[in-house]
Amino acid sequence: MKKLFLLLFLLIGLAETQAQSFTYHPLKGFHGDTISFLKSNFYDQRNYFVGKKFEVLLELYMREMPLKGCYAHGTVPYSDPNNDSFICGAWLRPMDNFFCQKTPLSLYMQPHLT
Repeated sequence: MKKLFLLLFLLIGLAETQAQSFTYHPLKGFHGDTISFLKSNFYDQRNYFVGKKFEVLLELYMREMPLKGCYAHGTVPYSDPNNDSFICGAWLRPMDNFFCQKTPLSLYMQPHLT
């Protein structure tokens, strides 16, 4: 029984560590496929950004992607005790609108509600 609890404890600890780590995959590894680049770095690893400042996400995004506009999505109507507000999601625009021949992809992440 002790071994079972120890194994369960180790697995929970490993899961928490996995959720907090981030592996950046450079754009050149995707051979110009920006959708796969964004999905791999930001959507698939979205748990890494939970509870972090929006600046962390922006810095990683701007390593290789231009930023022409950023619009907050669904900011919450309250602040924490330190007067920090929280962003539920954002729309990052990598090019001017007149360059878009088709409807652009909107990629946003919703927060975990606890």
